[in-house]
Amino acid sequence: MAYFFTILISIIYMAPHLNQFNFKPKSYVNFTINKENYETNNYLLYKAIVTGNKKQLEKKTIKNFKQYGLLHLLTPSGLHLSSIVFVLKFSGILEFITLIFLFFYFFSHNQYFSLERVILFRIIFKLFHKKIEKYFDHKLLACFLITITLYCIIGRQSLSPLSLVYSFSFWCTIILFHERKIPLICYLNLTLYLLSSITGDLIKPLSLVLNPFFTVLITFIFPLLIFNFLLGGINFLDSIINQILSFYLALLDTVAQFDIIPSICFSTITLLVFTFFILVNMKKTAFIWVCIFTCPSLNQAPLKSFQGKYIYNVPDNDPQSLCIQDDFYLKCKKSFSF
Repeated sequence: MAYFFTILISIIYMAPHLNQFNFKPKSYVNFTINKENYETNNYLLYKAIVTGNKKQLEKKTIKNFKQYGLLHLLTPSGLHLSSIVFVLKFSGILEFITLIFLFFYFFSHNQYFSLERVILFRIIFKLFHKKIEKYFDHKLLACFLITITLYCIIGRQSLSPLSLVYSFSFWCTIILFHERKIPLICYLNLTLYLLSSITGDLIKPLSLVLNPFFTVLITFIFPLLIFNFLLGGINFLDSIINQILSFYLALLDTVAQFDIIPSICFSTITLLVFTFFILVNMKKTAFIWVCIFTCPSLNQAPLKSFQGKYIYNVPDNDPQSLCIQDDFYLKCKKSFSF
């Protein structure tokens, strides 16, 4: 039930902070790679993956990443840190000094809050994991809770509350199910749907399969991307990376083009009840619940979102979007200004 309460806390904390979603100005690390060595789309994707700056990415690319739940790949976080730590693995002292430096750098610049939390977690784990395991059976979960608590005590959560929600929910899901790969994939996808039910984002059902697949592809090449970036770009590596990113984008575009299954967004309450039934091992009841309390709904009038923007249940310009409505909540929403 730890997962259920994690999601419940995330949703309760998330709802009143939706008006802060994507509105705070951001600063990014300077991207020094030579643009002339890349095709435009590949260069912009490389830039987004390394720095988190998605402003110039094509709308089609953003849409594909969003509908398959892949936007986490464009947010500096644990994947970035693991690549740096891997390079420094030969020296524990050098790794620790680097972690301390990075934490205070990002702390003072207010740039990458998700990465800041991961660094803090890594520092706490390296310093106290032996002492923590004497008192707690699950040292990863204990370090995670200490990290989040300390992060809130020092007041960092107020700078980007929604970033904290996403980190808290997905990170906790990974820790709770990391030893069981298939349940981990399923619960990560369920977490994606639950949070999307609040923001109104439309998610493709095939994200259950495609999300881990495309995530693994980026994970394999990520150390190469970071290594080349830190060196300022080597022509030989630039050529290889350009080809890899071309293949990646082409594959994602092809999948999106032939994926005829409609995008969907369930209601928060429906998914919470569904999650509860699943966790108490009432799987049949869970799926019956979803079938009974959801039904297609078309041509709904525009509503006001939490952000105060106009949203529509069924976008006229996207025939693949399927709106599902139950008695509790209008679920499928799409913002014109996102």
